[in-house]
Amino acid sequence: MSAAETSATPALRVELLITADFPDGRPLLPPCDYGVVWHVVRRGDGRTTWRRIFLELHSGDRLAPDVGNFKRRAPQERTHPNG
Repeated sequence: MSAAETSATPALRVELLITADFPDGRPLLPPCDYGVVWHVVRRGDGRTTWRRIFLELHSGDRLAPDVGNFKRRAPQERTHPNG
């Protein structure tokens, strides 16, 4: 294995996927793994074309936003300016 293969240099990856729509016309969502979100590119003839773009390390790890790891702030009490 060369030094270039062992480094963790990220690579931009673009994936396309086509799904069949439900009978009522709603698009069938593709599987969402690693927190990478799919976006609709095109719809027609009962099919939907999806695209997702993400960074991937050569080791196979995907660098996607961790959408479930944000800390929520405690709700603040609001006061009305007139009273």
